[in-house]
Amino acid sequence: MHKDLENASRNANNLSDVYLIIGKIEQASSYAEKTVRLANDSGNKSLSIIGLTTLANTLKSEGRINDAIVAFRKAELMQRKMDRKTPFLYSVQGFQYCDLLLSQKKYQAVLTRAGQAIKVAKQNNWPLGIALDHLSLGKAYLLQTQIEETHDFTKATDHLNQAMEGLREWESQDYIPLGLLARAELYRVRCDFDLANDDLREIMNIAERCNMGLYQADCNLEYARLYLAKGEKGNARENLDTAKKMIEKMGYHLRDNDVTEIEGRL
Repeated sequence: MHKDLENASRNANNLSDVYLIIGKIEQASSYAEKTVRLANDSGNKSLSIIGLTTLANTLKSEGRINDAIVAFRKAELMQRKMDRKTPFLYSVQGFQYCDLLLSQKKYQAVLTRAGQAIKVAKQNNWPLGIALDHLSLGKAYLLQTQIEETHDFTKATDHLNQAMEGLREWESQDYIPLGLLARAELYRVRCDFDLANDDLREIMNIAERCNMGLYQADCNLEYARLYLAKGEKGNARENLDTAKKMIEKMGYHLRDNDVTEIEGRL
């Protein structure tokens, strides 16, 4: 009985992940809630933690940040009770929490968390975990450089390149676009526009081929920022309009502030 519930919880979790990436966020949330219920019924605490972070990730995508934080904190409390030596979320779950914190510009918290998580990943030889932690660290250092205006992109560049190397070795089509998106932002901020365009073109090729609506919307937003940086407002407006339509259709309200920010610059 417990094994059946555990398997059902894992299946629901996988379906939630798939629906989220393709942009069917309402269905993703429904399956995430089902994941949590089945995991709790099975009594498997590890699955309950995974289910809660999956739910939190869908809530974040809907723009329900406070609800997402509550779910992440509940998951982390369960993690702390399970393993006092590792009282924080790590691997994919830790990466998802860090992504939310970065959306709130809490880069110092991410530097601390990802710095701890990558030690765990290396100790356990988890290639995907290591790559995702490098991605979190790279994004955090990039944000720090922008906010503090240090103009030193050394750490961000190093971590993002290591993240991309790890993600390509893992051959994860689900995560490679996230690494490329972060690196495209780095290149844009550094005014390496051709390199930024190369990464964005690769994201769009993957996203269109695999019907990844969420990544297509993110890519269009970053294209809009890139065109603005190049002074091409007409092209920026075109990509922003495409992103807006996709965001509204999917209910991807995490990006509402991004749309408003770009519109203000146009």
